[in-house]
Amino acid sequence: MSEAASANTRGDCQIRANRPPHRPAYSLGALFGILTAFCLYQAYRANQQILLKYTPAPPAAYDLHIEPYQFTDADFVHPFDPRPLAIRLQQRVQELERLIAELRSRGHTLRAGELQSRLDKILASYDSEWTATTLGALDSLHNDATRQERDQLARELIVQAFPELSYVPGRHRFDLQARFAVHSIFGPYAATLRPLDKSTVSFAVDPRGPSLFGFNSREAEGVVTIDPKAGKVAPWPIAGMEAQLHYDSCLAFDTRRQRLLIWGRDLLAVDVLKKQPVMVRKGHPGICALTYSHDDDRLYALCRTWDGSWSKALISDLRTYNHRVAELSRVQLSIPIPGSRISNSTKLAMVGGKLLAMPIGSEDTNGQFIPCSTNYIFDPHSGKLLFACRRQPR
Repeated sequence: MSEAASANTRGDCQIRANRPPHRPAYSLGALFGILTAFCLYQAYRANQQILLKYTPAPPAAYDLHIEPYQFTDADFVHPFDPRPLAIRLQQRVQELERLIAELRSRGHTLRAGELQSRLDKILASYDSEWTATTLGALDSLHNDATRQERDQLARELIVQAFPELSYVPGRHRFDLQARFAVHSIFGPYAATLRPLDKSTVSFAVDPRGPSLFGFNSREAEGVVTIDPKAGKVAPWPIAGMEAQLHYDSCLAFDTRRQRLLIWGRDLLAVDVLKKQPVMVRKGHPGICALTYSHDDDRLYALCRTWDGSWSKALISDLRTYNHRVAELSRVQLSIPIPGSRISNSTKLAMVGGKLLAMPIGSEDTNGQFIPCSTNYIFDPHSGKLLFACRRQPR
């Protein structure tokens, strides 16, 4: 090779050595990272817009840390039982006989003997004709026999405070004025009562906010949100479900799947962040009250029977459904609750593993609304009435 060619070769090598390195892979990686970050940012902004648009606002403000009410024996009642006197007498005698047998099986023979003696005396005194007086004597004996267990259960449940609505009669027939309050099983705590500008019977709580939902049929607003601090009830329209809404729709909130359940003509589940309703089950099997239990992952519903007269409509069935709303069980309540032409005139809540039924009221034979002031505590599995108590501001 000539000396000139060698010089040219060395010059080319020197030029290539001085050039910056070519790194196409690194350039593509940086571009991909920038595009990914941009897409993530846009997705974040879109999500924030969805939350601003669809999340019920403002969140409800209330305090559940309240000194529990100190109940007395006068707070417990025997609820009105619309069944014939003979049936009620027979059931009360059977309950007392079961209690006595249970005491004997646990070795409390002295106590069992005392109750048996009192029961025999009552039955002997009214052997010729059982009347309401007989039932009163049996109720008094039943109170004495169950007082200790009843008070123990009440002490366990009274510490469970929860948000709920209470009502006072309005100026017109079937007109109820709603008030928000923190409740116990004995009713609302008076210091927490807050009036609302519109009435709603159905009620559900999304604990994430918390956000409060209701259903307003009088103004045909459908699902509403509740701001107890401002006392406002605002419409919360959901596109695509207007045809499924019913004037007596019941609400519950599934806390495991974060969905609002609305049982009107059909049962719909709504993602409250996206407002996307999904049909879960068709039909409305006479549901009067609905609640969801997080611990059991079950829906509990009270249902009514009807024999052709609204004055005789009774809430008598307790039904249980799984998260797909397949019916799991159906039992009769040991004491039925007087019904109403308004299907959702009873409220239902799970408190300390027991079902709390809070009927708002019923109608008399003339169709006049009669407010109810009794709360019922039922066993969620058997439908047995554990006790009933007066509901009033405390």
